[in-house]
Amino acid sequence: MSTPVLAQEDAPVYNFGTMQADRNIMIGPGETGDAKLYFFNIHGNRITHIRLYVKEAPEGWNIEINPEVHTEQFKVSGLTVNSTENLYVEPSVSTPDIPEDKPEGLEYIRMEGVDGYIPAKVVKITIRVPEEEEAGKTFRVGVEAIANWFGQKGMVTFSQSRTFDYYITTISKEYSEEVLQPERSEKTVSEKGNLFGELPETYIVIGILILIVLLQLILYIRKR
Repeated sequence: MSTPVLAQEDAPVYNFGTMQADRNIMIGPGETGDAKLYFFNIHGNRITHIRLYVKEAPEGWNIEINPEVHTEQFKVSGLTVNSTENLYVEPSVSTPDIPEDKPEGLEYIRMEGVDGYIPAKVVKITIRVPEEEEAGKTFRVGVEAIANWFGQKGMVTFSQSRTFDYYITTISKEYSEEVLQPERSEKTVSEKGNLFGELPETYIVIGILILIVLLQLILYIRKR
């Protein structure tokens, strides 16, 4: 395991860089879905030690975090220190291009305000929805990440936590589509009731009276 060599007089700079790739996920009952969290350390000069917990999840759901919690050993100012964590992130810098040979578990991401690509370690969150869960509902899953930094005496001198929320919408396994509101049917000529369409009855009566007056006027002119 390689660790950066830092001069004793360097003032500690702590960096807990994170990026959440997905927030809204659709998963069918009885199925699983994956989400990614990225952790990087391009502004610090101390190793960031990170442990993750499932902070909130619906009852009966199975949430897995990979890499899992394990114990790592570090040499801090000549002292051997054990750290229980999911991962650690060493100080690094952004690169103009993505290297051809990427270490396992490392990806290169882009972020606004940073030139080039950021080397980031990846944590995969696997969410399994129970078979009996109803489709068409949205649930929240919360994952908390706690970052620790060691000091001169091998003790944790600073910590920071951050919560990542996921909103899981359950969807049906099979495709289906139905109209929730019936279409408005068009009226036929017979439904309109007469050749004048949907004109009010008052206008129809007036039109008939005018026609009668015109006929009488024509008859009167012919008699003369």
